[in-house]
Parts: sequence; structure tokens; C-alpha cells
Amino acid sequence: MKKRFLVEACFEAYGVPVIDDAQRVFAKSANSHLYVAIATGGTATATEMKLRKSELYEIVNDHRIPVVHMEHRDIQKGKPAPDMFAVALQEMRSRYDAPHLKPQEVIGFDDTEPGVQSAYRAGLVSVAIPTKWSASQDFSPWTKYKYSSMTVAIQELSKVFSLPKEVYS
Repeated sequence: MKKRFLVEACFEAYGVPVIDDAQRVFAKSANSHLYVAIATGGTATATEMKLRKSELYEIVNDHRIPVVHMEHRDIQKGKPAPDMFAVALQEMRSRYDAPHLKPQEVIGFDDTEPGVQSAYRAGLVSVAIPTKWSASQDFSPWTKYKYSSMTVAIQELSKVFSLPKEVYS
């Protein structure tokens, strides 16, 4: 079975992911041996603080999950530029010893139009999970995948991509 890879790229202030149920799906993904990374527009300090206040901190440390933030040495421009997701892909290749990992094998989730555009421009399968703050944004130029929650997204995407059942069950 071909594995798909998840990039979680959205945090609200104080470390709670904006996307509904993202922490739970992210944890299941990491525990099912998918390649995962976090890409966020925050600074290194803010990102660490947000992770520490969320349930993701232990998951990130236990699984040595790559975390890409705006101060990463290879980030030239923030979203909607492709840098954030492109660097997350590079970090995943390195961390998981997967040098042949292709962008089209990676699913990039985001809750904003600039974030979805960034994933799309990096060559990833871009997926929009709008929140109440981004529901009015137009995601259509950048993705055909738009869902109300991570759980729904994973369930639907599992029909198109090979995802381990434990991620969406």
C-alpha cells in the first residue's frame, strides 16, 4: 500500500490548531508511521510556545517530526509563496530518509487561501479546511479538495489516495 504524507500547517493563538480535530488526526497519522511535518508562519519562539501549549508537543518530540517556521534558514518568503511547504517537503525527505518523495505524493492541509495556495505552488496536493475566520475565502483556484474538518477530509481523501485505515477510522 502506498503511503501518503500529511503536512499540518495551521495553528491558532495559544497552540490550538484552527482546523477542527487536527490534533487528533495528526497524532493518528504520526502513530501510523506516515511521514508528517508541521509548517507554520510563526517565529521559532512562537511556534515552540504554541506546540508546548498543545497536545502536539509530545508527539512532535516523540516522533522527531520536522517543524518549519518563518525563521527557518531556507524560508525566503511566507505564504502564499511555496517556500513553507517546499521546505517542509525537504525536511520530510531528510528526516524520513525519503529522497525520492515527490511533491504530488504529499497532502498539504491549510485553513487559509494563502496557505492552500502555498501548498499548491509547492506542487503538493492542496486541501482546504476552512474555519469560521476563513470560510469566505476563495480556495477554488488552488484546490478541488475542501472539507469541513480534518476527519472528513481524511475520510474522503482515503477514497482517492492510499491512506492507512487507522488514520481515518
